[in-house]
Amino acid sequence: MPCITPAHVPALQTWLVWQVKRIYTNPMTLRLEWDETKRQRNLRKHGLDFAQAGDVLESRWRMDVPLVRANEHRTQSTSYALGFLAVLTVVHTERAGAARVISFRRASRKEREAYDEWLQYQPNDP
Repeated sequence: MPCITPAHVPALQTWLVWQVKRIYTNPMTLRLEWDETKRQRNLRKHGLDFAQAGDVLESRWRMDVPLVRANEHRTQSTSYALGFLAVLTVVHTERAGAARVISFRRASRKEREAYDEWLQYQPNDP
């Protein structure tokens, strides 16, 4: 997990204020669904509940990577999740207007590095 240094504090404060404003001005409209057996397996393996995947999927700072697996179009979304103090990854697909969660885990080192690089090129405006 990356270490937060004093140099990160101003950016994190700005981001936190924006997140709080977003929560109060834009309540969650995303609908999540999942296979319950897979959710339980994910909880045991990664300690993360699919019900909390919205923390990543609703992030303004979310990086999406399209994937195809077994002829199914999926999206791998990665974002810093403040409630977890970690960079997390959700693999999901859209189904009937809902985000169907396939996997929810901490991002690998390689994924965190790609995400950090991607963030450097994102505008700071919310």
